[in-house]
Amino acid sequence: MIRLICLLVLLPVLFACSDTPQKALKIGSNVWPGYEFYYMARDKGYLNPEQVRLVEFSNATDVSHELLNGHVDGALLTLDEAVRLSVLGLKLKVIQVVDFSRGGDVVMAQKSVTKNSNFKNKSIAVEASAVGALMLTAFKEHFKIKGGDLNVEYISVDESKQAYERGSDFIISFEPFRTQLLNLGAKQVFDTSYVPNLIVDVLVIREDAISHHSEQQFKHVVNAYFRALAEYEASPLASAKIFSKRLKITPQEVIDSYDGIVPAKLSENHALLQGESPEILHSIEDISDILISSKLINGKVDASSMILADYLPKK
Repeated sequence: MIRLICLLVLLPVLFACSDTPQKALKIGSNVWPGYEFYYMARDKGYLNPEQVRLVEFSNATDVSHELLNGHVDGALLTLDEAVRLSVLGLKLKVIQVVDFSRGGDVVMAQKSVTKNSNFKNKSIAVEASAVGALMLTAFKEHFKIKGGDLNVEYISVDESKQAYERGSDFIISFEPFRTQLLNLGAKQVFDTSYVPNLIVDVLVIREDAISHHSEQQFKHVVNAYFRALAEYEASPLASAKIFSKRLKITPQEVIDSYDGIVPAKLSENHALLQGESPEILHSIEDISDILISSKLINGKVDASSMILADYLPKK
């Protein structure tokens, strides 16, 4: 009789526990046209906010900081930044390749330059991030600029406009700030079309977040991206009108920005993340070498440990 009473008392508690909603998966990001498909998915209702919550920050540095401190479960960031965080000891999994920057990351200038230009004592504004360092290195190598010629000024990328207006000679930036600078009269003197595989954007999750969330949540965010991407490809202008509100550029400028940003298709994700020797392994190793030579990291990561393709839709 006592056992029956105890069971009756405990039943409501047990049922309450079984009905406890899953904690929303928090994904951090900064503003970048390649990430807009997730926000479009949210606005269209393809992304359930009870399963996945997008958290926007003003720049990539803040995204990395919040990810490192565990305030978000995952993030949209560049592969080089994921490598840098991994070397710091944060265990991350790349679950999706989002896009390739092939002109979207840029160096803007007050005036046009050539390889014969004098770069001595010129100022260059750049974010203190892995991608900023990669772009600075690539820019210097392209124009054969000597190590101490440029005076580096550190900014957050959302301060690109202010850096240009106060007279910085060069500004390392990306969309949508590139378009904003062009509208102010800035000249584009270098971009990732010269180094097409240098900057790759990915969706990463903290390894410790896997046990606290369901497999369905991770699949849900990836599926929502591809659904929004398909809608954009079918109707670019209608989608661009949605994107323009957040990016603060015109719908046509949104479409034009994708000339330098190539969204990664599902087939490319399978090639990059699946199989015995995923193609992205080589990218991680190459990026590690560049970051080591630039003294941004002091060791390599186990590239294979960073890859998790379990949440991709099937072919």
